[in-house]
Amino acid sequence: MQNWEHVTFVMSHLNLSPTEAHGCDFSRVRMWSLDDNAKHLRQTIVLSSFLTPEINSLFNTYMTNAFGKVKYQPEYDGSILTTGLPIKQTFSKFHCPTVQSDPDARFKFFTATLIPWILRCPRPPDGALGILIFIPSYFDFVRVRNYFSTSPTVSSIAFGAITENNSPREPETRRARAHFVSGKHSVLLYTSRAHHFYRYIIKGVKSVVLYQLPDNPIFYREIVSGFLGASVTARRIAGEEGRVRALFSKWDALRLERIVGTNRVRSMLGTGDTFDFV
Repeated sequence: MQNWEHVTFVMSHLNLSPTEAHGCDFSRVRMWSLDDNAKHLRQTIVLSSFLTPEINSLFNTYMTNAFGKVKYQPEYDGSILTTGLPIKQTFSKFHCPTVQSDPDARFKFFTATLIPWILRCPRPPDGALGILIFIPSYFDFVRVRNYFSTSPTVSSIAFGAITENNSPREPETRRARAHFVSGKHSVLLYTSRAHHFYRYIIKGVKSVVLYQLPDNPIFYREIVSGFLGASVTARRIAGEEGRVRALFSKWDALRLERIVGTNRVRSMLGTGDTFDFV
């Protein structure tokens, strides 16, 4: 949840030869170090709760030990099995040829497919549509927020936003939560970093849209079981009325595996575009 460029910067500067001697007695320095081979004899251990593309990049780029390397990756049953609610969970796959084109393809799919679905949602008697849009990347969040602010297509949808930039006690955050639960705002944009740092309990959620799957599978359970589960407990909706819509591409394979399970992810990355779970 921090700037990953800091990690790559440190890794790229390990075992470099100094530009000045600084009074070093080179007779005491091993030849393999003077020959710039220290990086091939360095032991590097990376520990993480789950595997990410960034860690794979470290593994492939900076771990060059001459005696080999090993990567451990567990299998997952999937977070969808831990929701404990009879909620329909729909995973929609969009296609993009390269990882660089993923943000543009994701936004295009969201505006062409999910926005019409949001506009068609019938407004309940209390007026609270209750759609939470979870967005892991802050860059994607800014893009979606600007779309809701300026696009005439969604001019009829009132929305709020909760980010990590505002603490829970700040007026912007409290106002966004209050307007969402009262129905004054139909849509609430919610970032992954906000959930990571503050672990909000968002009330009034009736449907969840995952603009991108979270890296941490615990977030999926907390948002689906916690937010939607609270609405079911408060009798705002019946269990079968809750909906989850998630977007993914082939570049989200690691995230998808932790949420749907190792055995399911292979078929979902193959043929088919829409996958429903209850």
